Amino acid sequence: EPHVRPGRLTKLRLWETVTLAAPDNAHAHYNRGTFLRGAHRNEEAIESFRRALALDPGYVNAHNNLGNAVLDVVGLEAAVPHYRDAIALDPTHVEAHYNLATALSQLGDAQAAAVAFRRAIELRPRFSIAEYGLGVALENSGDNEGALAAYRAALVSDPRLASAHLNAG
Repeated sequence: EPHVRPGRLTKLRLWETVTLAAPDNAHAHYNRGTFLRGAHRNEEAIESFRRALALDPGYVNAHNNLGNAVLDVVGLEAAVPHYRDAIALDPTHVEAHYNLATALSQLGDAQAAAVAFRRAIELRPRFSIAEYGLGVALENSGDNEGALAAYRAALVSDPRLASAHLNAG
């Protein structure tokens, strides 16, 4: 398949074999879904993540990655509940907070996005891309001083972050 890293299809075939041999193994379905996403087969990935969650409703990473796959297939609004489900199960899941923040920001809910970006940064200090996202959310909500501080924080965390350089002036 085009644009798929070497070895990814081999690993995908491995997890497909494991899910056939152990159809009640949530971890196997989750891994299959992860490799399907990597192969840009998001609709199949959604099925695998849903199967993992049917077997283990508390599988936090499956909720988060289901949100990512749903975002790619259906859109932002459909992904948000999956990120919220992951956060409800594990309030310290950094990636779910970041993914929720990014989706909310893109949906135009800058204030809610800022809250979620701040939580991701609180959980993972110096999370430069979240600091940058916070800057965008604050700028979109009219808090230019806060946005500038967030962009500067992103640059401290990662001086190579070109978009933060542009927005920090």
